[in-house]
Amino acid sequence: GGSNPGTSLQRHHGGGSAGHFGFAAAGQMMDPGVAAFEIDYGRWVDEQKRHTEELRNALQPGQATSELELEVMVQTGLANYDNLFQIKGAAAQADVFCVMSGLWRSPAERFFLWIGGFRPSEVLKVRVSILIQSVRGRNDDRRRCRRGFTG
Repeated sequence: GGSNPGTSLQRHHGGGSAGHFGFAAAGQMMDPGVAAFEIDYGRWVDEQKRHTEELRNALQPGQATSELELEVMVQTGLANYDNLFQIKGAAAQADVFCVMSGLWRSPAERFFLWIGGFRPSEVLKVRVSILIQSVRGRNDDRRRCRRGFTG
């Protein structure tokens, strides 16, 4: 319906500015790609919870779940993760900061990623290093080219 795009995420992550995750200050327009990401991610979380619950129930003692049924459940869960990567890819094209910052994650998820050593800033350090090497390579090429003309 016409609900706020962030409502689903607010429900999952317990608050925050509904629909904005810090990407747009009050009164500013949010990128439509980021808004779509928030909506799609909220749906993805709901879907993932449903898949996880189905799988847990199927694995309970006394359940007569066949190997084939379990395989289908696992494949469905994996397909849901493929969908998440597509959602993130589209969001990154709209606003890479949205995906890299992880502000759309719950505080607990961000905490465990930080403790586990994930630092979005490391991507920037790698990118800067690659740019520096590229510039040095171009400068070396120019020097060789100049020597060829003057030598």
